Amino acid sequence: MNAVVCINLLHISPASCTDALLQELALLLPSGALLIIYGPFMRNGAHTSASNAAFDQSLRERNHQWGLRELNQVTAIAAKAGFKTENVVSMPAKNLTLVFQRA
Repeated sequence: MNAVVCINLLHISPASCTDALLQELALLLPSGALLIIYGPFMRNGAHTSASNAAFDQSLRERNHQWGLRELNQVTAIAAKAGFKTENVVSMPAKNLTLVFQRA
């Protein structure tokens, strides 16, 4: 396996799934493999747009364990699992693409 792509998952699952995803992929992916995560995130504790704030609120109303994740927390968890942040790319609709490489 050379890469894994994860699209619109982290915000519709409990935060513990983010930890589990990164820890398990660290075991499965070989050195140099890419992990690409796409979706909405908060940056520096703030929403990047009013629409993302409203989306986050609606997610949390449906399930208190759901919601937009903080970019810095996700990159810190990834680093702890053995992934280096290669790039953070701004995308349409105020989403981000996070590109990690397995050490």
